Amino acid sequence: MSYQPQTEAATSRFLNVDEGGRTLRIHINDCGDGKETVVVLHGSGPGATGWANFSRNIDPLVEAGYRVLLLDCPGWAKAMLSSTAARVRISTPAF
Repeated sequence: MSYQPQTEAATSRFLNVDEGGRTLRIHINDCGDGKETVVVLHGSGPGATGWANFSRNIDPLVEAGYRVLLLDCPGWAKAMLSSTAARVRISTPAF
């Protein structure tokens, strides 16, 4: 069986995280199925997403036998956020 490159659409998932009496909807891309996991967190700025920042790294890591989780920080990309001021306050507990 030949390796199939990972795609954003095929690996896109949403997780609900309960924190302080509220539920946060977090977006991840879950790539590969290796026994060891690499977690990547994107930076900030226009267009900042796990996929946009690390898409070139995914296939080599998956081919090397790793599971790769790309997290969209709360308030960025597809991850939910109720207000901009809450970004820093909820990021740490969410992860």
